[in-house]
Amino acid sequence: MPSRRHFLASAALLLAAPFHAQAQDVPAEARRFIESLIAELSAIEARERDDARRRAALDAALRNRVALARIGRFMLGASRAAATPAELAEYDRLIPEFILADVRGEIAKLVAQSITIDEVQTRSARDALVRSRFRRRAGGTVRVDWRVTATEGQPLQLVDVYVNGVSRFVIRRDEFQAIVKARGMAGLLAELRQGGKRA
Repeated sequence: MPSRRHFLASAALLLAAPFHAQAQDVPAEARRFIESLIAELSAIEARERDDARRRAALDAALRNRVALARIGRFMLGASRAAATPAELAEYDRLIPEFILADVRGEIAKLVAQSITIDEVQTRSARDALVRSRFRRRAGGTVRVDWRVTATEGQPLQLVDVYVNGVSRFVIRRDEFQAIVKARGMAGLLAELRQGGKRA
């Protein structure tokens, strides 16, 4: 099992250059991408004791690695068609910070645990699923699968996270649809504003 020290020691090399996925090396690139992400998040968790500085550092590490616009469109789903241009503009402005806070809250608490990357499953020429397990110090294992993808000539980005088989962003999409159905797009935007303040 790779140790946390191994991840931290290799972080500088892994972070030195962006990952440009090609069809023949997606599994290796995807593994290095996730190892790099975990290494940096682990280093931040170990280094930053101040809550505000830790949140800012985690968000900076995640911002360019997470496909924020793509995930935001997915979570809004069919409700996008009924939204006004002004509502869409506000949603697109608010959603990146909401996603960052959501990923940070769900994933950052796991990265200090022992991790094993089991396998990388190639889904398409530029799309892969990195399957890992976090073994909690208190006992028990959490399965975390990371879906990463890249468009032609672009770096890999994280597009989904599955915790014990459940997609974090599918859960959010269902929540968003329920809010829009009950309270309209205005209600969802109100929730996003409050979510940003809580983050």
